[in-house]
Amino acid sequence: MALRNVKAGHRYSKSGGMPIQKGEMMAVLVEGLSIVVRNEALERKFQGGSARFQDGLSNESICFDNELTCVHLRSPDEVGGFIGWCESMGLTFALGGECVDIVVIDQRKGPTLKCNWIAHSVLEVDDDESKCMARVCWFSSDSHPGFGTRVPALQFEIAMPVGWRVSRSLSASHVFVPKHE
Repeated sequence: MALRNVKAGHRYSKSGGMPIQKGEMMAVLVEGLSIVVRNEALERKFQGGSARFQDGLSNESICFDNELTCVHLRSPDEVGGFIGWCESMGLTFALGGECVDIVVIDQRKGPTLKCNWIAHSVLEVDDDESKCMARVCWFSSDSHPGFGTRVPALQFEIAMPVGWRVSRSLSASHVFVPKHE
C-alpha cells in the first residue's frame, strides 16, 4: 500500500492506559465532520490510488491506520465538495442509504448513514499534556447494522494527524461551522 508515512498517534486504552499488545485494534481519530475511506477502495477504485487521494491534503487534516484513511473537515460544504471529488475519482459514497466506500462521521453524533464496515465509540484520549473525550472509528467486518457500537474493554492504537494536540482539537472545543445557506 502506498500510504505516506504519517505518524500514527499515541497509544490509548479504554481500560486506563495499559500497554497496547500486539494484535490489539487500530482506530482513527474523528474530528469535526470526518470523511473515512477504506484503504482497499482507494487502491482498487480511486484514480491514482492513495497517493493521489492524499495529494493536496495537509498532514494536519489526515490520519490513517492499516484499514482506514480519515480526513478531518469542518463544514457540510467542505464535506459535499470532497465527496463529489471522491466520486469523480472512482469511489462510491452510498447506495440505497448505506455507505459503500466512504462514510461521513460527525464527531458528536457518529456516522451520518448506515455503514457495515466500521465501528465507533467515544473514548478518553490524551497527548501527554491534556485529555479529552474524542470519537474514534475502526474497521469492523462484523459491525452491527444501525448506529453506535458498544465497546468492550479493548485497547486501541489511535492514528491521529501529525501534530494533533488536545488543546487545539475540535474534540476539546466542539467548534462547528454550520452549512451556508
